[in-house]
Amino acid sequence: MATVKSRVQMKYKSRVHDRRNTFDHIQPSTVNDELNVLYPDRISFYNIPPTQEITLDQFETFAIDRLKLLIEINNLQSQGTNYNDLVKLMTERVKLLMPLHAPGTIEDELLLEERRKDHYSHYILRLAFCRTDELRKKFVNAETFLFKLRFLQLTKAERDRFISKLDIKLNQVSDTEKDFLRKKLVATHYLDVIYGIKQGTFGSAAYTIQNKTPNEDEIWEMLKREKLNKLNWEEVSDLVAQRKVLLYQGSAYVPEFLQLNLFANKFSSFLEQQLIITLRLLPGLDEDERLVPILDNLSRGYVSNQFQGFDGSDASDSDVNALNVKQFEKFFPACARRLMEGLQEKHHLKYEGRQQFTLFLKGIGLGPTEALKFWQMMFTNGPGGMTVDNFNKNYKYNFRHSYGLEGARINYKPYSCSQILNKPKPSKFEYHGCPYRDLPEDQLSGLLRRMGIKDEGSIHKVMDMRESREYQAACTRVFEILNADVINANVTKGHNVMESTITHPNDYFNRGLLYEKRLTDDTK
Repeated sequence: MATVKSRVQMKYKSRVHDRRNTFDHIQPSTVNDELNVLYPDRISFYNIPPTQEITLDQFETFAIDRLKLLIEINNLQSQGTNYNDLVKLMTERVKLLMPLHAPGTIEDELLLEERRKDHYSHYILRLAFCRTDELRKKFVNAETFLFKLRFLQLTKAERDRFISKLDIKLNQVSDTEKDFLRKKLVATHYLDVIYGIKQGTFGSAAYTIQNKTPNEDEIWEMLKREKLNKLNWEEVSDLVAQRKVLLYQGSAYVPEFLQLNLFANKFSSFLEQQLIITLRLLPGLDEDERLVPILDNLSRGYVSNQFQGFDGSDASDSDVNALNVKQFEKFFPACARRLMEGLQEKHHLKYEGRQQFTLFLKGIGLGPTEALKFWQMMFTNGPGGMTVDNFNKNYKYNFRHSYGLEGARINYKPYSCSQILNKPKPSKFEYHGCPYRDLPEDQLSGLLRRMGIKDEGSIHKVMDMRESREYQAACTRVFEILNADVINANVTKGHNVMESTITHPNDYFNRGLLYEKRLTDDTK
C-alpha cells in the first residue's frame, strides 16, 4: 500500500521547528506510552508536525473528514446561525466525523487513532489552504471555532493541564484588588452573570437565583468566586473592543469564563504565522505527483464550500439527490415549500425564484451534478415542460454559475431571511420572497395547512405575528408547531434544542433534520 512521506514534511522538521521538538527521537514501547508522549492532551496548538508515514488512503480520508467539518462551520456562520446554536449543531458533527474522546472512555488503540487523525488532518489541510489570503482566512476562522468547541468539551482538570503548558502569562488578581474594582467589575459583567444563571453556568454558586432579577450584591457574590487575571489589553483587543472586559490603567481584567477568547486569539495568531511558513515550503511538494492533485482538489472544495470527489463527482455526507428532494420537503420552511410547489406546478421558476431555491438546495447538500439533474428533470418533465436542448441552451450555465463553476466562479451562499426581505417582492406568477410578508392571508393560511398545521388557533397566532411584521418569529413558531413532538422527544432524551429565532431558511431545515436524525440514531 502506498505511503506518504513528502519532502515538505522534512522541510517542516528542519526549518519550522528545532529537531529536539519533533517526535523522531521518541520510540514509545506501548500504545499508552505513545499517547502520553505524542498526544498528552485532547487538544493542542498543533505546534509539532507529524513525521510518521501514513497511507495515501489515510491522507485523503483524514483530510476529507476534517474538510467537511470546516465547510459546515463556514456555511452555518455565513447563514447567521446563533453562536450557541452553532456550538450545539457542530458538537453533533464533530462526534460523527472527528471525535476526540477523553482518556479512559474508549480503548487506548482507538484513542491513539483519533489523536493521529486529528493531528495529521490539520497539517494536511494546512498544505491545501495556505495558498491564498481567502483560503487562509477561512481556514483560520473555522479551525479557531473548532478549537473553541473542543476546549469547551474538556474537563476542568484537562483545561488546567492544557493552560499550564501554554506560553501565556496569567497574572491572577488578588482578592484585595478584586474588592477595589468591585463596582467596575459588576457593571462590566452584570449581563454575563444574568446569562450564566439562565444557562446554568453559575448554578453551583451559593446564590441560585430563580424568577427574579439579582441585585448587585448577589452578582458580586458570583463574580468574586471567579478567577480574575490581569493582562496587557492588546492580548485581548477583541474583548476590549466589544467592551466585554474591564479596562483599567492599561490592563484588561479577564474573568475565567472569558479566558477561552484569549486562548483562541493566541491559537489564531499562531496558525496565521504557520500558514505563511507553510506557503514558503510548498515548492518542495511539486516533486510529489501523488499529493498535488489531492491538495488542489481540497482547496477547490473549500472555495466552493462543496467538496467534490476525486473523480469529479459530488462527495458529501448529504443524503439529498436529484430524485429524493421531495422526501426532504417536510423540513422545508414556508419560503422553500412555496418555491417547490410553484416549480412543480409551472415546471419553471423565474430568475429570482430560481436563484433563491437553487441556493437553498445547495445549502441543504444538493451538489452541482445532482442539482443539474434535478432542475433539468423539473423543467422538462410534465405538461408544458421545455425540451432538454432548450434547458441546456438557456439555463444550464446559470445553475452552474450559482455553484461557482462558471463565470467569475463566485461562491454564492444561500439567502438569509434578511436578504430575502430586502429583495423585490414577487409579482404575478413569481414564487420567491417571504410568504409571511408577501402572500395574502387566505393563500398563506392554505400554505400552512398544506405544510401540516391543522389547528385554526395556531394559524391565527401566526397571522397575528405576520400582521405585526414579525416574519421571522412567525416562521419560528411554525417550526415549533410542526416539530412539537420531535422537539419534546429530543428534550426527554436529554438532547439540546435551539431556542433562538430562526433567521435563515437553511437553519430551519438543519434544525428539523437534526432533531429527527437524533431520534433515529437513538433507536439503532
